[in-house]
Amino acid sequence: MASACDSTLPLCFHWDENPADADAPPGADGVAATIPADVQATMDTFADVWGLEIDTYGFLPPLPDATSTNDEGTDDTDIYLADLGGDTFKLFGYYTTDDPNAYDPDYPFYDVSAYCVVDEDFAAAQFGNSQTPEEFRDVTVAHEFFHAVQFHYDWFEDLWLMEGTAMVMEGQFRPDVKDRIRYLDDSTFTSPPTPVDRSAGGFEYGAWIFWRFLIEDRGELANPLIIRQIWERVAAASTDTDGPGPDTVASDQYSLQGTRNVLASRGLVFKDVFKHFAWVNRIPASFYQEGADYPIAVAPASYTLGPSRLTTDWHSYKLRHLASRYVVFKPSAGGSPTMHIRVRVNLPNIGYAPAATLLVRNVGGTFNVRPIKLDSAGNGSLVVSLGRGSIKEVDLVLTNASTRMSCWRDTFYSCAGVGLDDLRTYKFRATVS
Repeated sequence: MASACDSTLPLCFHWDENPADADAPPGADGVAATIPADVQATMDTFADVWGLEIDTYGFLPPLPDATSTNDEGTDDTDIYLADLGGDTFKLFGYYTTDDPNAYDPDYPFYDVSAYCVVDEDFAAAQFGNSQTPEEFRDVTVAHEFFHAVQFHYDWFEDLWLMEGTAMVMEGQFRPDVKDRIRYLDDSTFTSPPTPVDRSAGGFEYGAWIFWRFLIEDRGELANPLIIRQIWERVAAASTDTDGPGPDTVASDQYSLQGTRNVLASRGLVFKDVFKHFAWVNRIPASFYQEGADYPIAVAPASYTLGPSRLTTDWHSYKLRHLASRYVVFKPSAGGSPTMHIRVRVNLPNIGYAPAATLLVRNVGGTFNVRPIKLDSAGNGSLVVSLGRGSIKEVDLVLTNASTRMSCWRDTFYSCAGVGLDDLRTYKFRATVS
């Protein structure tokens, strides 16, 4: 095993120098003093990612591994190169911990050191040609290094926050590499009724779109301060650091709770923010900087209304927390240019955080957003134009923005809990005149 440490950063790299071994990077020659090109490229990438995530964005650096029995002789963060693409289950890289504090039942906090393993060369023969080896390396390092950062705050956080924000860092470091967009195949775009905080089945990776939404909604693409503030809010241990980031005082809130409170500190109501998130996902190209590359949130029902069909009658859905349903209304070929549509909703009590919005989409691509005002019982109605020739469609967006959770119920949702306002009935009816 050969090793080399960064001259200015607390990062040490380790690789197999025996060219006969599968884990050895190309160029390994048995001489520990020479650094193969792929190892040097990995070292350079980690340094660049450190510069972005720590120096520019102000996140805490990975915790030193001084307490680890396998510290490789220093308290620096260790990075190992291995042929992960040659394994039966291919991986680009992963972060984990051998910090004994992570498994000590008497240890009261969850801030731990971490070490990383990344592929030694990201060869196209193993990973394909959708990205170059350099691009695969760049996004892998940006993602996995951010896990080491997260471990300094709370390594036991909800996965939609951990994996989702790590995916965001891929795009922050290499916005031109679109590998992360394929993970939107398992997201609120393709399955709006699934809560965005589901941390299983790939949804924890697709959840990056929610964190990206918060960044863009706050105008923070150049420096995602809101993400750092959320991690500071969920931190499970107080920190004292001389790094560029601020010291933090443990509040140990779970992901959804911390997000709600950070928004509140900025004068925002989570329900309003999530309602906005729901409707922009029907027109992503009009909101997200790279939204033309995103899928469009799926609408399960569509009704064509006009003289031959004046009403939809009443229909209903049962919605889980942090989930939405979309219903599309279109003017019929025989509809009048002056036709209007009245949409009535009968939603859960207002205390359960329901919301209903009409997205009026004009012919030509412009749109108007019209929220339906609800009374205390969750009832409301609104009339908008559905005129043939001027209106392409009207989308009804039904949203359960509840953040009330019963934690520690052994599920894949926020705080491993269940939503207290799940599966309440959301009814609607549309009538044209």
